[in-house]
Amino acid sequence: MFFSKPGEYEPCGLFSVGHFILLVLSLSIVGIALYNTKNISKEKVKEIIKKSTIVLWILEIIKIIFNFAIGNWVNPNNYIPLYYCSIILYAGLLSGWGKGVLKKVGDVFISTGAIIGGLFFLFCPNTSLPAYPMFHFISLQSFIFHGTMLYLGILVNITNYIDLRLSDIKYYASLITGISFISYIVNEKLGTNFMFISKNFPNTPVEIIYNLTGKFFSFVMILIQVIGPFYVVYFVKYLIKKIKSKIKSLKETKVNLDKMPWREWLELGKDVLIRFLKHALPGKLEGNIAFGTGNPEYTGYITGIAAVFYPKYGEHFSLYPDFERKMFEAKCRGRGRIRLGYMLVLAVSILKEKSVRTMIKNIILG
Repeated sequence: MFFSKPGEYEPCGLFSVGHFILLVLSLSIVGIALYNTKNISKEKVKEIIKKSTIVLWILEIIKIIFNFAIGNWVNPNNYIPLYYCSIILYAGLLSGWGKGVLKKVGDVFISTGAIIGGLFFLFCPNTSLPAYPMFHFISLQSFIFHGTMLYLGILVNITNYIDLRLSDIKYYASLITGISFISYIVNEKLGTNFMFISKNFPNTPVEIIYNLTGKFFSFVMILIQVIGPFYVVYFVKYLIKKIKSKIKSLKETKVNLDKMPWREWLELGKDVLIRFLKHALPGKLEGNIAFGTGNPEYTGYITGIAAVFYPKYGEHFSLYPDFERKMFEAKCRGRGRIRLGYMLVLAVSILKEKSVRTMIKNIILG
């Protein structure tokens, strides 16, 4: 089964239990590997890129040999590495052993295209599972290959191996444009469909683009691959940076808030409020209140309760219950004063607190 020809065994199929197992297993391994290497140095990252590139080339060569062995040499699509995900083979060489601009081209593709290409295939492995069983060499090879792509792409980002900038689109676009140009010529000569830019690829998102674009299909497919993956990864990374910055700011704000002398401020505020109310509230207040509930019984209850407290308010307030109507009227008179000088005294008493002055200074200076 492991090296069987297509059709000898029932294929695993897309979105099947086998596909789900391979997907979860691949993502789990990638996650564990990233967790164990998230803090490594740039030298170690470069070493991993080199070793991974060698492994990917070995897997690709074995796949080519397998296709020749079972007679698939007639169809160049099966053994010429000119698909989007095949670019990781060349990008790995540029990143691991290249210098200057060539190295930058490789780094940028790994940090962007490798993530999109790897993820897309793991969720939609159209070139392996529809034709081969779950434990076939091609099935396992494809998941190892694309899982490694995903791992390398995320690794160079989380370790800051490359500081991806918007201007780096030129490195990514030049590589994809060059591969697309070569692929288009080969497709025209051999009738192949490298980079999926010359023919429809049924039962994939490519089919949707093919049906929508018609004679502009090749141009649109090249354009999508030239700019799409780069901008998707760039803006996701930008969004993550913004979220992390916001979380950090909130944590710092919480730490600063925890350092505030809240208890002292509460006592100060209470003291100032009491002094202000004593100063501002009317010194003499008197008036009349007339009320009725519309129900003589309820009005009588309220009047009885009010009578209990009459010694407290009787000298200044008069209460007139109405047992026939539902009404409420109140007339109050009072005298007080608010002096500007005393308000300034209260303000000065607040500013005498050093912590208050420090807080105001921080607010003003930002």
